[in-house]
Amino acid sequence: MNSSWTRRTTTATATTTTTAPKISQVHIRAYRAIDDVKTSMRFAEGHAAVLAHHGIQRVASANAEWVNDPDVYVIIATSPGGEKIYGGARIQIRRPDRYLPLETAFAKYDKNIHQVIGKMQDEGCGELCALWNSMEVAGFGIGSRLIINCAVSMTQRLKIRHLLALTSPVTRRFIPAFGFYTIPNIGIDGGIPYPTERLKATVAHFINPDRLVFMDQELNKQAKELMINPRLNTTSTGPRGSLNLCFDLGVSR
Repeated sequence: MNSSWTRRTTTATATTTTTAPKISQVHIRAYRAIDDVKTSMRFAEGHAAVLAHHGIQRVASANAEWVNDPDVYVIIATSPGGEKIYGGARIQIRRPDRYLPLETAFAKYDKNIHQVIGKMQDEGCGELCALWNSMEVAGFGIGSRLIINCAVSMTQRLKIRHLLALTSPVTRRFIPAFGFYTIPNIGIDGGIPYPTERLKATVAHFINPDRLVFMDQELNKQAKELMINPRLNTTSTGPRGSLNLCFDLGVSR
């Protein structure tokens, strides 16, 4: 199945690069973290480098303990051979014996967060976290938006009805287009000062399939294409040109 996507580009977090090498193809795959620990560690190092570039030294999702967790899944964008990692995110499944990273962040200010998230667990609950992308692919339309849409498309295969994300002022501007809404009445007026005192973090909540109807029409179409065919090949067009995208998102629980 082939298609062509014209994408709006948003780069919530990005590393800098002094050159702009020609890129014609990007592979986006999802896998269970423990099935490829070496790549998982490279992904964690890339995330840490992005945080450091923005002056952020520590966040709840940035430790590497998750590489040995069987309930963590990684979405990663790479060069065709996997030599370069351009970005990605991970989905961490909530278990009775393991809180989500956002719970750890919020609990300092509001311990009721565990009760709020715990009620979602029986229906399947996970957190989309460690979202980052590289400036190498900025302008091609495959930044944060694409990775979020991949996560949305994977919710059913991962048996997740509730997908959560800790949002910054930047991501709050565009994440409603994916059907997420901000959970009120947690933290301090719905948020917490995180990861720094000058920034406010809130929890965004997507419910599958209820919130699909609230998605931007274009994003909804793309998510449904990936739900139907998680090994889709398509073309993404952005301000810097077009890229061939090869997806392999067929991982499941």
